[in-house]
Amino acid sequence: MRTQAVLVCQECKEENYHFTRNKKVQLERMEITKYC
Repeated sequence: MRTQAVLVCQECKEENYHFTRNKKVQLERMEITKYC
């Protein structure tokens, strides 16, 4: 089952990236370092 997820910038709190992820494969919370 794929669900939509939103990545939020930790500095400016903007929702910059949208993607889908598989919750059955990736169970834990996802954290990626990106710059806006």
